[in-house]
Amino acid sequence: MRTKNNLSEIITRNRSLTLILFASVFLLQISMSIKAQTDHGGADVTWENETVSGVHTNIGTLNINGAVTVSSLSRLVVTAATINVNGGLSAFAAGYTENDVSLGDGIDGGNNHGSGGGGYGGMGGNGNTYAVGGTNWGIPDITIEMDFPNEFGSAGGPGGGAIRLTATGLMTINGTISANGKDGLNYSDDGQAGGAGGSIWLDCGTLAGAGTVSAAGGDAQSTTSRGQGGGGGGRIAIYYGGTEDFNLTTNVIAGINDANVVTSAASGTCHVESRSPAGTVILVL
Repeated sequence: MRTKNNLSEIITRNRSLTLILFASVFLLQISMSIKAQTDHGGADVTWENETVSGVHTNIGTLNINGAVTVSSLSRLVVTAATINVNGGLSAFAAGYTENDVSLGDGIDGGNNHGSGGGGYGGMGGNGNTYAVGGTNWGIPDITIEMDFPNEFGSAGGPGGGAIRLTATGLMTINGTISANGKDGLNYSDDGQAGGAGGSIWLDCGTLAGAGTVSAAGGDAQSTTSRGQGGGGGGRIAIYYGGTEDFNLTTNVIAGINDANVVTSAASGTCHVESRSPAGTVILVL
C-alpha cells in the first residue's frame, strides 16, 4: 500500500480541488501536443490497423480491432459511451526520444560508457559510469501524477506514449492497451539504454474483460556489455464504477539492465480505484 504524505492526504480528502488543479495543467499539455480534435457527433467508430492521435469526443461505441498505434508525442484522449478493445492499442515508443528534453532523461555515457535509462513512473537504471538513470517525475507533482497519469516516458531509448480513455458506460478490454518504452539499440562500439514506460489513464462506468494494460520500461541493449540502464516503469490509473466478468492484468515493470550496471531501474506506479467492491485486479510489478 502506498503511503501518502500530508499533501496527498489533503488531496485525497478534497478530490474536487485536485481535479480543478489538474485540469488546468492537463488542458495546457493537451494544447501543446494535440494534432487533431474531432467531435464524432455520437456516431459509432471503429479503428482497425491504423494510426490515431489527438482528442476524440462524443463517440457512441468505439471498437478497437487489429493493431492500432498512437502517433509519437501525441496524447490520445478519447471520450465515448462504450469502448471495446478487441485488438491492440499501442503507444509503444511514442514518448520522448534522446533528441527531446524531459524531466526524466537518462544521462548519455558516450562511447564506450554505459548510459542511464529513462525515468517516469520509476527511476531509470544507472549506467556503469557517471551516467545516472532518469528520475521518476510528474507534472504538477509526483503525487498527482500517480493518480492522474498524463505524461510521456523519457529516454534512454524512446519512452512510451500517453493514452487516456473514458467510457461513460461499459469499457471492455479483451485485447491490450500499452504504452511501453522501447528497448535500447545495439551499436558497434556501445549500446543504448531503455526508454521509460508511458502513461495510461482509464475511466469508465463499468469495466469488463480479461485483457492487459501495460506501461513497462524498455530493456537496455549493448553488444559489448558497457552497462546500460533499463527504462523505468510507466504509470497506470484505472477508475471504474462497477465490473462485469472483470479480470484485468496491469504491468508497470522496469526494463532489464545490461551487465555491470550500478543501480537497476525501478517499476512504475499503478493506481486502481473502484467505486464498488466488485472486481479483481492482478498487479504485475
